[in-house]
Amino acid sequence: MPRTTLTLTVLLAAAFPCAAVAMTAAQSSSTTTGTTTSSEGALPDAVAAVKRAKELMGGDAWDKIRSFESSASLRSAMGDARVEFRFVAPDSFELIQSMPGGGRTMTMGSANGVAWIGEPGRERAADPRMTAEMRDGGDLQVLVRTISERFTGFRTVARAEDGGRTVLRIEMRPKQAPPDAPAWMLLVDATTGMIHGVEIPAPPAPPSSAAGAQKTFGQSIRVRRWEPVTAAADAARAAPLLAFREATVESGGTKTDIVYDRITVDGLAADAVKAPVAAAARK
Repeated sequence: MPRTTLTLTVLLAAAFPCAAVAMTAAQSSSTTTGTTTSSEGALPDAVAAVKRAKELMGGDAWDKIRSFESSASLRSAMGDARVEFRFVAPDSFELIQSMPGGGRTMTMGSANGVAWIGEPGRERAADPRMTAEMRDGGDLQVLVRTISERFTGFRTVARAEDGGRTVLRIEMRPKQAPPDAPAWMLLVDATTGMIHGVEIPAPPAPPSSAAGAQKTFGQSIRVRRWEPVTAAADAARAAPLLAFREATVESGGTKTDIVYDRITVDGLAADAVKAPVAAAARK
């Protein structure tokens, strides 16, 4: 379990300097309006709402998948990018981000005890702890579908209007965050029960005396267009697994639109993710 996905945002920004907001992202400036408090009626139980959202996505069946594969296009003021994410149980993964038109491509992953990061053909060995955090939460799809496992202290604080939908605003905290850490906010569609978005507080600002210290921003994520994923023919499930196909993230005034064109489970071979030869040699 990662310390928090805020850590992952920092790691991704360092690894993929152009469109690193693919996996989390966004400013805490919420578009929420029309907040309703419990004075107008009892608010729905947060734990029950989170449990229902998990079940609507496919529930515990997500924990039993053998592999997961996604590809997405990103568009922002910083430029366009492609992101591919592959995971093979129990712990192998690879994340590839590329710029169209022959731009820079970066990869990060871990397989058979070897972790790596770098441009294809020039990968270097990486800290396995860093890549383990990426494996557990580096993909936005993973973050959204594992909220019930990663967070605690769920509490419904309001009903509100957001993007034309009535949502429940649910406060939550990463399980391994310090007790005084600011709360995250989960938005659940009050009508469909599906997750609508996540708002992440800004990480602590560096000391004002730090030379060249960069300003930190909160993060805001909105997801939409939930659809069944593509699954192998031999995957017998009572209900389809659902994943969102579009997301919008904002950070520091920059908006990134993400469109997933491929989300597949149980379609990869057991050895589909392999460590680059150069990184394995430096293990």
